[in-house]
Amino acid sequence: MGDALVEMPLFDWVLGDDARDPDSRALLARVILRPMLLSGRVLGVHDGDRLAGVLAWHAPGDREASAGTQVAEDAQQLVQRPDMARRLIDLWSRDPLPAPEAGAVGVPIAAVRPGARSAGVLHRLMEPVEEYCAAHRRRFFVWTGREELRDGFARGWALSLFATVEVADRATLYGLVSAPVVDS
Repeated sequence: MGDALVEMPLFDWVLGDDARDPDSRALLARVILRPMLLSGRVLGVHDGDRLAGVLAWHAPGDREASAGTQVAEDAQQLVQRPDMARRLIDLWSRDPLPAPEAGAVGVPIAAVRPGARSAGVLHRLMEPVEEYCAAHRRRFFVWTGREELRDGFARGWALSLFATVEVADRATLYGLVSAPVVDS
């Protein structure tokens, strides 16, 4: 999924000069996704034997699981990429992106491999999030740094913009939230 992450301005900034290196992209994907994967709130869609898309989400009260010894292995690889490591630490040192309201379900990562984007992968990935939100009467929110994804989420899920944040050189993030849950 590193190939999809590099297309996100924030992660492209983290990668810096390492953005063209497939091993660096894979490392960033592991470092970003591993804690979310261990928490049990990561979904994937496969296209044959390849991962076509991945989506990480968290419900109110979820905690990320510890990645244990794998963190040390990732850190050893990051030491070999000091500029990337510095930008990643800078990213993690910032205040977290705001939620639109208490109790909203967050979708911090939604990445689809470039060749699988027109196959409805993102809609399949979002189905469990939508079902959870409907069952628990919650709204969900996403942050994206790409205007076309901002517009796609707005059209595909009727999301509205609730905030914009400048996070790094060349990276403006757009916060979008679903419509309020109404009684039927």
